[in-house]
Amino acid sequence: TPHSCRGTTYTCTPKECETNSQCDGSGGCNGIPSNQGTPCTADSLSCTNDQCDGAGRCTHPVRTGECLIDFKCFGGGVSNPDNSCQYCAGANQTQWTNFPAGNTCNDNDPCTKNDKCDLAAVCKGTLDVALPGCKCSNDSECTVPGATHCNKTLGQCVECLQDADCASGATCSATC
Repeated sequence: TPHSCRGTTYTCTPKECETNSQCDGSGGCNGIPSNQGTPCTADSLSCTNDQCDGAGRCTHPVRTGECLIDFKCFGGGVSNPDNSCQYCAGANQTQWTNFPAGNTCNDNDPCTKNDKCDLAAVCKGTLDVALPGCKCSNDSECTVPGATHCNKTLGQCVECLQDADCASGATCSATC
């Protein structure tokens, strides 16, 4: 609406998230904020509500049960595409939440089985040297009872029966 302030006529036009704008008496305009929750310009993110905050600003809060992480939207319960030991928890909307240790995951290693998340949200599996092309490189990969040592030459987990089976090359004993 045209207003006259100090003899100069001008128009105050409400901005987004304002219902009205009035002459302030000194050449400016005072906006009247829209109600909180009034729709406003979309931010193109599917997981946000584009709404006025009741103070004249357009805001984009993350919807309940969804996540906005690194400027990408994820639904509640969706796993992190870069770490299968993390997921979108609606209560923690801006960063990944770790699955509990022991949760099933996929470490993307075709030579492992029984993949589980650890306390640091790292997915680790047990080496399966029976799979084609899969070989051990150290004793820590050999966890099957009766085959707890890595014969690095063969790339196989073995029971320490002879000196050549010892990963360290030392003389075999019960503890190898």
